[in-house]
Amino acid sequence: QLPPRRVTRALLGIPDEAQVVLYTSNDFAGGQRIEILDSIQKVPSPDLHWLIKLHPREKTRHLWTLGIQERGLQTTQVLEGEFDFYALLNACDVHVSFASTTLIEAAILGKPNLGLDVPHVADPGGYAKAGAFLPVPPSALGPAVRDIFDHPERRERLLEGQKAFAEDWCLHDGRSVQRIVTILESVA
Repeated sequence: QLPPRRVTRALLGIPDEAQVVLYTSNDFAGGQRIEILDSIQKVPSPDLHWLIKLHPREKTRHLWTLGIQERGLQTTQVLEGEFDFYALLNACDVHVSFASTTLIEAAILGKPNLGLDVPHVADPGGYAKAGAFLPVPPSALGPAVRDIFDHPERRERLLEGQKAFAEDWCLHDGRSVQRIVTILESVA
């Protein structure tokens, strides 16, 4: 039961009509923080909001916050556990991550995925090869997001590929909880 996107956006101080990008961070791409923030700075807009959701193991909020302040990124926020991931995913227009299952969840929910194409790190989950996201270098993230918003036809092509990926990789019929319970009961 996801809260309506307008409710989550209101709690974050984001206008309902704004464009919202959710970056779900993780330790694997932690070294890309500066490039990501510099890239966000390339596409300043009061109508484009960035949410950086840290992985529960990450303890780098202060570094992200400092980088945001240094660059004057007034529409960028860092979040830890104060917001449910699924509420944030439902409230965003574009999702960004690196080698994370969040890419699968975003594809299932029909959110365009951009995946960080980190130098010297192959596609560890096989998601890029499977069409789960559009690979983007961290230094080009901001302009790539702007391009997705400015060209609806590219967004639609990306969503078509992600839909095929989600159907191939996941059985998302709303009955997963019952399947898990059935398996656990049969094992017990």
